[in-house]
Amino acid sequence: MRCTGFSRNLLASLSIAAIAGCAAPRLGSSLPSSGSSGNARSFSARGNSGCNARKAPLPGTYVVFESDGNVTGKAYSAIDAFWVEGVARTMPSPSPQPSSDPVTPTQRTYLYSGTYRLEKSAQTGCAYLETTVDGKPLADSRNNASLSGMPNFGTKLIAFDGGKSGSLRIGDLRLTANGGHATLTLLSGHRVYDTASLTLTSRRIRRGP
Repeated sequence: MRCTGFSRNLLASLSIAAIAGCAAPRLGSSLPSSGSSGNARSFSARGNSGCNARKAPLPGTYVVFESDGNVTGKAYSAIDAFWVEGVARTMPSPSPQPSSDPVTPTQRTYLYSGTYRLEKSAQTGCAYLETTVDGKPLADSRNNASLSGMPNFGTKLIAFDGGKSGSLRIGDLRLTANGGHATLTLLSGHRVYDTASLTLTSRRIRRGP
């Protein structure tokens, strides 16, 4: 099961249900465009599974990021990458919903987990990279990999109101069975907004049918 999330149609209001056990946050599907706060979307994050970043206090101002791209050999290359800074706050838990049958993954993927740290704000958070084992595109993408990062909100339901945003430059990210390292550059126009270090420290296989 992949999780819906942020898109480049940034970001009037976003609800984040951080539920441990869900797949890596996959940020690029179908968010409302600016000004459509009545149509907030939600996605499920992994809680702190595979990530030892400290819990993020709420409310607070945070950066989240996403990149779609491809793993070729043992290197990740970004096709499209962006970041958003906004205010996150706790929302009341929703009313219980009828349970549904679990979704069985349709692909075998590698899921890398780790942390990132922004230099200017010293924000830390959880980072995830998911890529298909066979190199074919992910089920809902033209590319075979997705990299994303967000603060460790645990299992709380979060409202995220996006403000500043920009493009993301990812340094050389070479992967091993134990993870990988890279530097991130957050750009606002042509100016550097912040830099970050990314460290992936574990890899597991999510098995398809």
